[in-house]
Amino acid sequence: MGELLCLLIRSTKVISCGFDKTVRVWDARTGKGLNILENHTAIVRHCSFSPDANEVISCGDDKFVYISNVNHKCASLSLRYNTDVRWCDFSADNNRLITCGDEKPVRVVDVATGTVVAKLSGHEAWVTRCALSSDGFTAISCSADKSVKIWDIRNAKCTATLTGHDSWVVDCCFSPDGTKVLSCCSKANVKLWNATNGQLLLTCEGHTDWVYRCSFSPNGKAAVTCSQDKTVKIWTFETNLSCTTLIGHAEPVRCAVFSNDSTKIISCADDGIVKLFKWLPTVLKM
Repeated sequence: MGELLCLLIRSTKVISCGFDKTVRVWDARTGKGLNILENHTAIVRHCSFSPDANEVISCGDDKFVYISNVNHKCASLSLRYNTDVRWCDFSADNNRLITCGDEKPVRVVDVATGTVVAKLSGHEAWVTRCALSSDGFTAISCSADKSVKIWDIRNAKCTATLTGHDSWVVDCCFSPDGTKVLSCCSKANVKLWNATNGQLLLTCEGHTDWVYRCSFSPNGKAAVTCSQDKTVKIWTFETNLSCTTLIGHAEPVRCAVFSNDSTKIISCADDGIVKLFKWLPTVLKM
């Protein structure tokens, strides 16, 4: 299977992608492979489920974005870009998708027609991650220019630029309710922001090397990060900041995400090994 770059669990399915140029669909209960999507011809940087988990979106170094049914081999939609595409995702209503990459503008695309409905320009270096809010009116992006930007999709304007990271920002995401932003960078720290006014709320320190991914739990009560330091960390913010470190990977951890019921964490490392952790606020099992 090779080195994995992305892993996502949704209900009874898991999808993964990476250096072997494929997107793979797995049964989350048995670990059995269900499908292999071989549309890409280069490294696949990211993959994600549609809201109903019936489709998969993927992007990579072949400059393509593909949408495919999880049970089919061929893509139902393909979009060609001028540069490598590093991130892609669906909107909550499944009507739009958002993409970013080595080309500085972030693009919001209508799924039905494949046309660009918003082009978000303002970053001064390549864009590492992007996401849409649950209402679909707001987007977030982060970049090698060390900033995080919040955008109003309706007028394609930047409403806030979040500065405070002292190295390029690797990942960013909205909280489920859209009120907070989480970001992480290549200098090992993680930051929590107010999504309305851009105020820095917390800096989470604990990793000792690059932080590759950050994401909230679907219930909004925790966040998970993973790092070059071979660890996964769970952060809770409800009262005081607290951190739980998950140890078990022997190589840098490229991806870690919660299950859709917020009770499990699935992670993958450079050696291709995937681990599933069960998480409760007071109980942690592997």
